[in-house]
Parts: sequence; structure tokens; C-alpha cells
Amino acid sequence: MKVNRINLLFIIFIIIITSCAKMEAPPGGPVDKSGPMILSCMPEKGAIGIPRDNKVSILFSERVDRRTIETAVFVSPRPEGKLKYDWDGNKLDIILPDSFALNATYIVSVGAAVADLRNNKMEQSFQLAFSTGQTINQGKLEGAVFQNNKPAPNITIGLYDSALIGKETFLDSVYPAYFTQSDKDGKYILDYLSDGDYFLYAFNDKNKNQLFDYPDEDFGLPCRIAKVSSTLSPVINFNLMKHDTSVVKIISAHLTPDHLIKMRLSRPVAGETLRSNLNKIMLFSEADTQTIYYPQSILENDTDTSSSFNLYFGTIINGAYVLKLAASVFDVTLDSNMYSEYNMPDVIVEPDKTAPTIKSVTPSNQTIYPDESELEISFSEPINGKGSGENLIVLTTSANDSIQFNQKWIDDFRLKIIPEMLNWGETYKVTLLESLIVDMSGNRAGDSVKSFSFKTYNADSLGIISGNISYAPELDTMGILYLSFLSMTEKKPFLRATASNLFSYQLMPGKYFLKGFLDKNGNGRQDVGMLKPLQFAEPFFIYPDTIKVRARFETAGLEFQIK
Repeated sequence: MKVNRINLLFIIFIIIITSCAKMEAPPGGPVDKSGPMILSCMPEKGAIGIPRDNKVSILFSERVDRRTIETAVFVSPRPEGKLKYDWDGNKLDIILPDSFALNATYIVSVGAAVADLRNNKMEQSFQLAFSTGQTINQGKLEGAVFQNNKPAPNITIGLYDSALIGKETFLDSVYPAYFTQSDKDGKYILDYLSDGDYFLYAFNDKNKNQLFDYPDEDFGLPCRIAKVSSTLSPVINFNLMKHDTSVVKIISAHLTPDHLIKMRLSRPVAGETLRSNLNKIMLFSEADTQTIYYPQSILENDTDTSSSFNLYFGTIINGAYVLKLAASVFDVTLDSNMYSEYNMPDVIVEPDKTAPTIKSVTPSNQTIYPDESELEISFSEPINGKGSGENLIVLTTSANDSIQFNQKWIDDFRLKIIPEMLNWGETYKVTLLESLIVDMSGNRAGDSVKSFSFKTYNADSLGIISGNISYAPELDTMGILYLSFLSMTEKKPFLRATASNLFSYQLMPGKYFLKGFLDKNGNGRQDVGMLKPLQFAEPFFIYPDTIKVRARFETAGLEFQIK
């Protein structure tokens, strides 16, 4: 009974205390989404005549994740030996293995990947420069890093003396002379550089070892050597890419009823890669090893990425064959005598009785601009272009007026039609006579007529976009400038070669993503360069904002610079 009375008194006490307690909102405030900032440093930014100490102190605005700091700090000139890190609350002491050099400019870079305890990253990289002498180097480099046309944050940018170019292993065995990281907008700055010629590149340092590990890490190449001086501060942009260096092997090959060799590879590759290397694909007859067959054409388009390709070698006879594919097609650093081979022991050439078909007509059921006047027709198998003659195609307006055009066979599978002139706001019909479509074995596509139509935009429904283009003063401007306007709704690019610094184009209303590049080799596409052997990327730009085009209105005054 006594125990129950005590329990009752305890319960009453708790109720009284609880009822008297003040009701408040739970502690805390807005969720912390801000990254750490650097409040101060010692030596101070821009200090000269610094004693030959071996310590740099940095004070952060909050506690940071120490694992992120030790892989994002870079000191230039790079010391011989490892850096030591001492922490006291928010203050970091970076201790060099030896004293500062005499009359030297030092740069301490803290990358934008540094994060606080909630994984909020710094807004941008930080650079501290000081000198043990009486002057500080003033050279500067800047730019941006992109991947898939979007800004790429936290990407490492390494800078080397250009004298290292050509040394086979320098990228993966030598630390950069200078180092920084791109910020959340993909931008980077390298300040306080000494005058000179530099080679720089960008890479995604996944293992945080401050070395480029090829081919495991994505990377981007510059468009030129960066010449830094008191009057030149180059802007270098990067497009990240990845090289798939896995070996490509032929895993099967056989003759199709259309007399094509269907080759299947161990992984997908771009059609353009094979089409530009037809001389590195060979077919040998075991009965006549002196005769080599090379493919004359490929069925798949340049833009197709596939592991299966149909090759046309011309006329072959029954027998055993060996199909060979040079490894250097995919990696030019490999021995030119390395091949993937596939034995075809029982090639039996049956009569081709399959009628050819029209694979595609471009454009078809589409609306285009009048100056997008080239049409392309592709076929399911090689066509005898000479046998087809000049009357294969008829191009007419909706009023049945004939349009003059020129035609050209691109290869055995593809025919290009180039009208002399198309008008705005018109409907056109492409008529093909099947009886004149004849394959290499004499099979005709049929006896009927195939028709396809397309339209041109009405000029009154379009808007105008115009502006001015300039070039960085040190840039080699040889080449063709292409502008690409990508519709955000249709996802269709409007690509145009631009002959002057001024441009003015008619576009459908809507929002557009604008980019451009300087086509140095004249192949009509933007090349991102090659690491081995080194080939520079082509200069490019990406306009920072989307562009709105309104009907019967000019969006004028766009200005950008190719750097």
C-alpha cells in the first residue's frame, strides 16, 4: 500500500512539472545549405617579402570534412615530399616538408570540392598567392568545363609546361605545375602564373590522387597552347570525354542474302569510326591470299552506334575467308599490325533474289527551312547507281510544278538530292520510281511509285535572331564557324555555317540552346581532340542563357566570343 502511494505521488509530480513547462518550438533553424567560406589566411593574399617559413594557415567559416580538404589542396611550386595538415577547430595549418624557396611566388589552391560536415561544398575554388621576394607573378588563365553541354563542377584542371608535350607518359606520371578545380557553374580561374607557354587539360580526379589516370577518368583537351603574359590572359574551355580502350573483337561474321558481310563486334562503336577507316577492314580469301578485299561502303549511317554492321565488299566467290579488323581503328597508339580476326570457312554465295527497298527518306513528313534543301535517300542494299539513271526521282510542288535538282550518290546505299531552290511555306512531294531502283544483282524494287512529302516553314510565322561574333585575339581563326540552335521543345538542332562576324537567322518561335564551334578540319562537326597522339580540340562556346524567339520579332544584340 505504501508503494502504491509513492507511485501516485511520483505521477502527480510529473504532471505538475509537465503542465508548468513552457511550450516552445523545437530548437534549430533553417537547414544549412551554404558551403564553407575562407575567412582569412596567413600569409595574406598578395603578401610579399614573406620570411622563409614552411607553414600556411587558413581559417574557415565553419568546420569542414577533413577528408575533402586533404585531396583538394595543391601548392605550387609543388614541394618535394608530402604536405602535413594540422587542425585547430576551423583553422587549418598546411605545413610544407621544407622552407619556402628564395624569391619565389607560391600559390595555394583550395578546390571547390571542399565540403562542410553536411556535405555543402564551397562556392568556388580559392587561391592564395604570396612571395618570398618583392614581386608576385600576375599571369592568368580561366575558362569553363562542360560535359554533355552542361557545366561540370569539381573537375580538376592541371597546368603543365608546354615542353612536356610529346612525352608519352607525362600526363599520368607527372603532377601538374598548377592545379585548381571548377566551381558549381563549371568555371575555373588560375591566377598568379609566371609568363610562359602552358599545356592544360581537365580531368575528373575520381581517386583524388591529383594525377590523371587514363583511361579510367573522363578528361577534356584544350584547343591550343595557352600563352600567358602580362598582356595575354587566355580563356580555355573544355568538353569532357571518355575513351573506351577495351579491345574490340569480331565475334561473328556471315554473308547475307543481299551479298553483304554482316559483322558483329564485341561492343558498340560509332558508324563514322568504321566508315572513315574502310582501308583497315580487310577480307582475305584462303584460296588466294594475295587478293585483299576492302569494303566499298557500309549500310549503317555515320550517326549509328552499333555492335553490328553490314559491309559491302563487291563481288566475292564461294570459299573460306578471313575477316580482319585493325585494332588501330579504335586506338591509334596500338601496333598497326594488331588485328581482330574471324574465320568464315563456308561462304556460299547464293543468287541474290531479294528486292531492294527504300530504307528512309530525309526529310519526310517534316517541316524544314528552305535552305535545308539537301535530301537523302537510303536503301536496304547496294544500288546500281548507273543502272538507276537520272529519272529515278521526281520533285514537285503541291501545284505539281517540277523542281530542278542535282543528284549524287554518296555511296552504294545513299543518294543525295540537292534542289536548286525551295520556297517558304510550300509543300513538296518526292516521287521515286521503284522500277529504276536496281541492286547490284539486277533485282528491281518493284513496279509501283513511292511518294514522300515535306514542307517548308512559313516565313511569317518565324522570328529573327541576330548578333555579333568575335574571337579571342590570340586564337587561330582558320576554319568554318558553325552555330547550332537547339530547340528546347523539338530537340532538333538548327546548324548553320556562318561566314562573317555578323549573323541573322529566321527561327521558329520557342526557346533555344545556342552553341558554336570553329571547324578547323572541315568535317562539319565539333571535334574534342585526341590524347594519343595529341590533337587539340576545336574551339567552341556555349551561350550561358536560353534564347527566346518570338514570331515576327527580332531577338537582336546577341554577343559572344570564340575563345
